Amino acid sequence: ESEHLVRSLIETSSNGILRFSREGDDGEPKFRCAFANRSAQNFIRENGDPLVGMPIEKLEELLPERLLEHFTQDPEKSEQLSFEVAIDAEVGQKWLRVVADPVGDDFSLTLIDVTKRKRSEQKMLADALKDPLTGSLNRRGFDADGAAALSTSDIGAVLYLDLNDFKSINDRFGHDVGDLILRQVAKCLKAASRNTDILARFGGEE
Repeated sequence: ESEHLVRSLIETSSNGILRFSREGDDGEPKFRCAFANRSAQNFIRENGDPLVGMPIEKLEELLPERLLEHFTQDPEKSEQLSFEVAIDAEVGQKWLRVVADPVGDDFSLTLIDVTKRKRSEQKMLADALKDPLTGSLNRRGFDADGAAALSTSDIGAVLYLDLNDFKSINDRFGHDVGDLILRQVAKCLKAASRNTDILARFGGEE
């Protein structure tokens, strides 16, 4: 009854659970999937071949080289290994945290879906690099994207703009009108820009 309960809990767990068995004593050790619950199958091969029986090298999504490097050292010295991977799914990219534990000569994997947290982190990072008024990059975003652009090409130009007499518009018509003009200017600049161009608002009307 206890074994049945454990098996039921594992099979219905929202986390993916796999076990890889070591094969062969001579030469380079090999590992093959001996168990995979339903969640693991859905995470990695939702509509594909069964995971059970598959060599670890075939599961490129789980970074097999990293796992093999870790678990082919002295088994007595092996410790838990944890990392995150991105997997292409039918509904977009999915992020999994992989927790690998030694089990004698074998090892087990627990796959935890961290997609929601990862997307939240990415949104927070994107928001931190954007100007909330115009939707273009802010100064930090320009520094980051500009540095990335310079790392791939040594040819480029910077065009620095500001709007003449912009302060008088704010003073006469109010900041709401000034903000509307800034958004419209940003929209025009975006329309005139190429995909490789970087548009940023440094602050004010700059």
